[in-house]
Amino acid sequence: MNSRKLPVVVVDDDPDVLRDDVAYLGFDYPGREVVTYQQLTSAVPALIRREEPFVLILDHDFPPEGGTTRLEGHVLATRLRERHPWGMLLPICYRSGRFSATAWTELTATEGSFAPTMYVDKASMGVVGCVEMLDSAFARTRQAWLRQAELLLEYSDYDDLEDVVPTFPPDPE
Repeated sequence: MNSRKLPVVVVDDDPDVLRDDVAYLGFDYPGREVVTYQQLTSAVPALIRREEPFVLILDHDFPPEGGTTRLEGHVLATRLRERHPWGMLLPICYRSGRFSATAWTELTATEGSFAPTMYVDKASMGVVGCVEMLDSAFARTRQAWLRQAELLLEYSDYDDLEDVVPTFPPDPE
């Protein structure tokens, strides 16, 4: 298995959180690509354009940008699931200090498979723990998806897995 790790993207409106997350990730994962966005509206188009998969750490509550309505991070998760080449496989952690387990249950009931992969309270788990869990989740999901794509080939008119699935990067460890 290749030792390449997926890039980490952190989207949070708090500059102190972004600074601390980058520092923690740099310490625990030296050399791993870390990208940050402080505004949800700039993150959405930039992340949809990325062609490779990445680990996303996403805040819930964003201040209004030019309007009066607060923005919620799950909008980014939904758009990525719908529009990114790896959308349904992207490992996404909804990490917030202003969200509850009840709200998470309601969100997953409403969004279904378009919801983030997991939710944690900022006070209970740091960014490194989230990344470790998402790395593992992505590896398991990717392997299951490959097995299912092979079954699709077995029961279809396709001759080659490349006709059915996107080209996968090497397995992250």
